[in-house]
Formats: sequence, C-alpha cells, structure tokens
Amino acid sequence: MEPADQQKRTASFDVQQFVDRRQMGAAQWLILALCFLVLLMDGFHTAVMAFVAPVLSRELSISKASLGSVLAASLIGLAFGALVAGPLADRWGRKRVILGSVAVCCIGSLISASATSLSTMTAYRFITGLGIGAAMPNCTTLASEFVPAKRRALLLNLMFCGFPLGASTAGFVTAWLLPEHGWRFIFILGGGFLLVLGALLTLLPESISFMVVRGYPMERIKATRDVVCKNLRLRC
Repeated sequence: MEPADQQKRTASFDVQQFVDRRQMGAAQWLILALCFLVLLMDGFHTAVMAFVAPVLSRELSISKASLGSVLAASLIGLAFGALVAGPLADRWGRKRVILGSVAVCCIGSLISASATSLSTMTAYRFITGLGIGAAMPNCTTLASEFVPAKRRALLLNLMFCGFPLGASTAGFVTAWLLPEHGWRFIFILGGGFLLVLGALLTLLPESISFMVVRGYPMERIKATRDVVCKNLRLRC
C-alpha cells in the first residue's frame, strides 16, 4: 500500500494532469457558469444601492450626504469579506465558503428591504458586502483549479465579466421595476435570485487541492476525481 502522502500526491497529480491536457468537459463548464452567476449577482448587489438611493432618500428622509455612509458600508463589508475569505476557505473548504457567502449576501439583501433608518440600512448593506467580498476570491480559486492551464487566463477573465454585467443589470432592473414596485421590492427580488443561486451551487464540487491538504479520505478524493473524469469522458 502506498504511503498516505504519496497517495495524496497521486490523486492531486492525476486530476491536474487530466484537466490540463484535455478539452473542457461538462463539469468544468458547469463550475465556470455557476461562478459566473455568483459574480453576476455580486455585481448586481454592489451597484443596486446607487440606483435606489434617490427614492430611498426621500422615503426614509435621509439626506443625500448621509447616503454616502450607506454606499460605503457595502464596500467596507466587501473588503472585510475578501480578507477573511481565504482563512475561512482554508479551514472549511471553497464550496462551503461560497455557499455561506451567498447565504450572507441573500440575508443582507432581504433584510435591507425592511430598513427604516440610516443606521439600519448601513448595517444591512455592510452584511451584504461581507457576502460579496467572500464569494469572489473563492470562486476564482475554485474555477481556476478545474480549467485547463492553457485556457485559464481567458476563461477566468470571461468569468469576471459577470461582475460588470451584474452591475449594469442592476441599472436596467431598477429602471424597469422601481417606479411601480418601489425600492424594497428590488432588494427582495435580489435576495430571491440568490436563494435560487444557492440551490444551484450545491452542484459545485469541493476543491480537490483542499481535500488533499486537509487529509480527506482517499475514497472521497477519488470520488470527486471520478466525477471530473466522467465528465471529461476519460478512463481513470
């Protein structure tokens, strides 16, 4: 029987070799698409506050100057979320942190719809930003592990197009729905999208590198490897 450390190196090497030397399969495209959707929603929730701010300011009697703290809260949360995302993922795994970050962003969006003052909205947008910041680096890490090295830069750049696309989508959605349904509905809708996305993200595999480093049972590592091989139409 091979030593444990040699088995780990073999499992990791096999998957990386398969991914790097062959064309993209269904599993990789699915991972890339799901990470793209995460970044799309991150862009949406980062930008949406700027579009609803004028109506929110009038309804909650918040001065335009004071709205700066609300807009900044989400960015501060984003920065803090990005800082803690790495250590959390190293401890709990990429998939769990991505799911958790989407859940946090979803909760932040839904409770933002119930805000009644400047202080509550600032706190709720900070929570939303935490989820946004934690999701982005882990999506990048997970996606980069499952795409071929020769196409990695192109595919990851295409994936990151989701963020500006989501930000621009927030403008179109707000212009369409805000006059008739109000700003609270926009946040509820954004949270609803994240609920659906969270269900889809359960299809993501865990990072094989993480499982190897954390000493997961070889049976589980090989099972994840076999999923990759099956979708690549390979014989493992």
